[in-house]
Amino acid sequence: MKTHRILFGIALILGFAMGYKGFIKYYPNLLFKGAERKIGGSENTIRLGNLPDDKSQMIVKPNPDFMYVSCFFNLEDGPLNLSANISSSNYWSVAFYEPNTVNFYVKNDEQFESNKLNLLIAHEGNLPSTVDEDIELIKSRTKKGLVLFRFLVNSSDVDDVNKIKQIQKSIELKWVE
Repeated sequence: MKTHRILFGIALILGFAMGYKGFIKYYPNLLFKGAERKIGGSENTIRLGNLPDDKSQMIVKPNPDFMYVSCFFNLEDGPLNLSANISSSNYWSVAFYEPNTVNFYVKNDEQFESNKLNLLIAHEGNLPSTVDEDIELIKSRTKKGLVLFRFLVNSSDVDDVNKIKQIQKSIELKWVE
C-alpha cells in the first residue's frame, strides 16, 4: 500500500512538472496565434490604430493615452525594411516580439539620433551581406513576429491626434531587393 502512495506521488509530481514545462513552452505561442486571429489582417501589412476605447481590439489592454501601429511580420521571403518620418515631440517607441511573446528589440524616441526611422529586420539565418550605414539592422531569431509602435497622445486634442495619424501613415514596410 505504501508503494502505491509513493508511486502515485512521483507520478503526480512528474505530471505537474511536465504540465508546467508544457504550459511555459507552448502557451505564449498560443497567445500569439490568438492575437493574430483576433487582430486579423495580412502579414507584413501595417495596421494603424486610433485612440483606444472600451471596444478596441487591436492591442490587448491598451493604454488609453497611446495610439498604436502593429504589424505581424514574416521574413520567410527575406529581410524587410521598416521606415518612417517620425517628427514628433511626443514620446513614441517601437518594439519587436517573437511569436512566444519575447521582446527582442525596443527603442524610444530619445534613443534615435534623427526623426528618420530606418530599420532592417532580418532572420539570423538570412542576414544581408552589407547594410547601408543609415540603416539599423535588427536580427530576429524567428522568421515571424510582431512589430508594435506606441505613440503618446498628450491630450485628446484633435490636432494632436491628427498629427500622430499623419506620422502613422508615414510608416512603411517593404521587402529588401
